[in-house]
Amino acid sequence: MNKIKTALASIFAAVFIIFIMSSCGGSDKKDKNSSDSSKTLKKDSVENAIKAGTIDDAKKLVGKFMEKGVDYDKLTISLKPTIEDAKALFTKEGDAKKAFNYVAKAFDQIEKAKEYIQPKADQNDYILLSATLKEIKEGKGDGVEFQGGYKKVIQKFKDDVVLYIFKFVKKGETQGMTYHGLTYVNNHWVILFKVWKAFK
Repeated sequence: MNKIKTALASIFAAVFIIFIMSSCGGSDKKDKNSSDSSKTLKKDSVENAIKAGTIDDAKKLVGKFMEKGVDYDKLTISLKPTIEDAKALFTKEGDAKKAFNYVAKAFDQIEKAKEYIQPKADQNDYILLSATLKEIKEGKGDGVEFQGGYKKVIQKFKDDVVLYIFKFVKKGETQGMTYHGLTYVNNHWVILFKVWKAFK
């Protein structure tokens, strides 16, 4: 009798151990898959994340103008600066007001004529240039590409301003529809066009 009890106890113990090991194995597998999934999501998030106000962010913005079916008027008007944006870009309030008034008039003309920022039908690519005020002043990097008008007004900007020029071109070419004065301020992109003309 004791031998039978001992045998049954051994069998139950073996079954219990198998059950525990099976459960643990399943749990490990699930955790591993969950961990792998989290790593993938984290990797995708890092790859897709573009820091606002960087050149990559500017490329993303300009690239939107190349998309089919884009609303050019909405996208263009989204770049219209406020007086507060101008004050954040220029050292003196008087200069900020001059710049704002000039840009506001430019936008009024754009809306009236419905000549929104957009590439021509045969322009399927874009070029983006960026320069700090120091690079424009010293003619270094992309600063050499900025027109002389910028050099006349860079001293009016605050030191940390970065300016951009973008062109819509035929792939492989360097000339096309050119837009001046893209910059990032107050957590959004604005365009100042040829703002140096405000100070003539």
